[in-house]
Amino acid sequence: LKERPLLRSASSGASPKSRSMLRDDFEGFVGALQEPEPARQGQQRTLTDAAKSQGWSAVCRHFGSMDRELGELRRRLHDDPEGTRRELQRTGAWKFYADHIEQAKRLHAQFRREQKKHPVNASQTA
Repeated sequence: LKERPLLRSASSGASPKSRSMLRDDFEGFVGALQEPEPARQGQQRTLTDAAKSQGWSAVCRHFGSMDRELGELRRRLHDDPEGTRRELQRTGAWKFYADHIEQAKRLHAQFRREQKKHPVNASQTA
């Protein structure tokens, strides 16, 4: 299963170094985790909002659950940075969360592209 994504990335011309992955870099993961959430403009819908509206879907429930866990991890990292870092490195759990952050970033970019393609009129949202 892992061979197909590797073949795709190799054929796309992107070298592994140019596509640094969070799960390969603990400090990069911590930095990404501590990035501030992008500010909303007006009533702009987010990817998390879209997942919440599909609450019946197991995939969307999982996405929402992971976002809540990352929020808790951010809080713990703020309250006890050294202890949280040690625990994440000792257990290796940070790699699991890093995969989710990368996936969320890809989905967010796709979501924004779709929003630009199909803008919603203000009269339709009211």
